[in-house]
Amino acid sequence: MPTGKRRLLTPCKNIVEPASLALIQQQLLSDAEVIHIMEQLRAYPQQSSALQVALFACADEQGVVDAKYEEIVSEWQRL
Repeated sequence: MPTGKRRLLTPCKNIVEPASLALIQQQLLSDAEVIHIMEQLRAYPQQSSALQVALFACADEQGVVDAKYEEIVSEWQRL
């Protein structure tokens, strides 16, 4: 893997790891925890797969996490 890609993937991997582990363990994170993860991922445009992992790691009963997801994806599309 090219060095540039490795540098980009490592921070994203570390950021999304709690969400990944929650999904593997069939547990849910709080909406606030997932929004925090998403805000950190915002700095890595086009990492939509990592953003989706976070999205599915919570119940999001109020729709706030989905709204945050859409906000970030829309922002990335404008870049």
